[in-house]
Amino acid sequence: MEDLDFITDSKLRKTIEDSFEYIYVLFDNSKQEEKNKLFKEETNRIIILYVISIIEAILLFIFLKRNDEISKLEYKFIQTLPEEFKHLEQKDYPIVVAVQKKVKKKEHEIGLFELVNFFKEKKLMLEKTAKKNFGN
Repeated sequence: MEDLDFITDSKLRKTIEDSFEYIYVLFDNSKQEEKNKLFKEETNRIIILYVISIIEAILLFIFLKRNDEISKLEYKFIQTLPEEFKHLEQKDYPIVVAVQKKVKKKEHEIGLFELVNFFKEKKLMLEKTAKKNFGN
């Protein structure tokens, strides 16, 4: 598939190409008249999952190539305050003090929702594309 030549990771490109081929086979199979309604519905569900996975893989590949980062907040040095400190509405829960630190998310922590938001915020994806296709 020439359209995927921009994916320089040959293993990833091959996996995506194989996924597309599998999608085509599933789609053709589901159109056979002897297949029941449940089979067709489940096959369509699998196709959707494959398509979403392909989109996520491509977005993650581009994200990693850009050497950008998505961060998260971590809480370090957490200390629980004495029991006499109570929240007015949440009295059964302890009050804590911590250092809030922004850290880079690891690759396996980044999902499709975050990638779409990242590309939208960086103006690499149209806002209407993100909203229409990903509900953001």
